[in-house]
Amino acid sequence: MKERILTFEVGDHPDIEVRIASGHIHVDEGPAGTISVSISATNPDKLLVEQFRDHIQIGEEGRLRGSYRVRLEVPAGADLNTAVASGNVDVRGPIRELTARSASGDINVRHVTGRAEIKVASGDVTITHAGGDTRAVSASGDVAISTAEADCSVVTASGDAELGTASGGLNVKTASGKVLVKRYEGDTLTAKSVSGRLDLRIATGRRVDLDIRTLSGRVDLPSPSDSPTPPDGPEVQLRAKSVSGNITIGRAE
Repeated sequence: MKERILTFEVGDHPDIEVRIASGHIHVDEGPAGTISVSISATNPDKLLVEQFRDHIQIGEEGRLRGSYRVRLEVPAGADLNTAVASGNVDVRGPIRELTARSASGDINVRHVTGRAEIKVASGDVTITHAGGDTRAVSASGDVAISTAEADCSVVTASGDAELGTASGGLNVKTASGKVLVKRYEGDTLTAKSVSGRLDLRIATGRRVDLDIRTLSGRVDLPSPSDSPTPPDGPEVQLRAKSVSGNITIGRAE
């Protein structure tokens, strides 16, 4: 295994694109005005690395074939676009905008201040802090978002969807996975499942306009005496639909 190290000078808002067939893409925060690239592989020189002003492009020429470990140090405020056929993406530094795709592998993100679009075919998606509009899709894997400050859309086929605190509009859809929203502080929440359970918890002090539909599942609602709501509190439009899964509506702790 050999290592190739490159350094580039960039402006305040650089953007980086990384495309590899397999391996690992790891992103850390680095100093302002500089992007450092480390490539580990049997032959790291086969991976093209080019700079066009504030754009850094990393990838194989033609069809993607090789396996590489790409480690980046990027300044806060950078935009990142990654694609890997088989491998993980680990983003630890704060990113302004993120687009990440993986056919087979996990995507872990610590902090995105702006828009984020993440899609995996087989793998888990984990986001610690989503500051802008976010869309996360996983065909076979779980999606977990600790904090979503803006509008958020989560779609899974067989995986679970879990959100800690969500403040914007929230739309969650799963076929057979479970949906858990621990604390919803926004005004529009839509959750749909075919056979998975829906557990939706609303922040206290909010009135809830409910539209709940299930074919064969059970519906559990909080007792009005257990969660009194002021008549002038903000209203939440809550739409929950399930074919055979249970639906639980509660108050956040």
